[in-house]
Amino acid sequence: SDGAWVEQWTMFYWAWGLSWAPFVGSFIARISRGRTIREFVLGVMIVPVALSMLWFSTFGGAAIQFEIFENAGIADAVATEVPAGLYALLDQLPASGVLTVASIALVGMFLVTSADSATFVLGMFTSKGVLNPTRAVRVLWGSLQMILVVVLLLAGGLESLRTVSIIAAFPFMLLMILLAVSLYRDLSQEIAARDEKARLLEQRIERLLLRESEREKAEKAEAEVHPTVPENGQADDAPDERGGSASS
Repeated sequence: SDGAWVEQWTMFYWAWGLSWAPFVGSFIARISRGRTIREFVLGVMIVPVALSMLWFSTFGGAAIQFEIFENAGIADAVATEVPAGLYALLDQLPASGVLTVASIALVGMFLVTSADSATFVLGMFTSKGVLNPTRAVRVLWGSLQMILVVVLLLAGGLESLRTVSIIAAFPFMLLMILLAVSLYRDLSQEIAARDEKARLLEQRIERLLLRESEREKAEKAEAEVHPTVPENGQADDAPDERGGSASS
């Protein structure tokens, strides 16, 4: 009510995505070097979206099913603490203990990979663009991130983390606009260079064809002026012994 849902969900996740976009984008660009556009689109856009749709449709549908028909209390858990909704759902499934351990492991892997990409990109930014920053630089940035998260959680919990994410996303939004303009300019220059290269190649081919045509014309004119002499040493139109021509 009163825009609380939009603030806590839509705006928060937009801000979260904006704050992570420069790091994740740079990291993906770094590890995707040498890949084709098809592989990049498949691995970065299609597969993650497909897996996310499968995850939300499966687990979301199961949560709605349990909540409506079995009154599992998942909605109450979500109202209390959003992450608790996952474990309330897992309690309704067979082998809930194994699934809970697996989900905790997956969350840990997500945090580790996300932090690794962030430390890697921050190391690149602070090492004058070095593509492989040293381990000491990456450990330093990882430690700073850990300290910042701990301070925010101790100060105000998840709500303070949301607030800081939204505040930090604003300068990144301006940065994203500048990045979009820069990308457009780079692509325009690349297209112009490609068109110029194609035009020069076309002109070169035309010159070669013109040169070849002039050479063929010159050979034809020379053949008309100086007809080919056969092996017997007489021209094709030389008269024979009977007074006639060779061609007759």
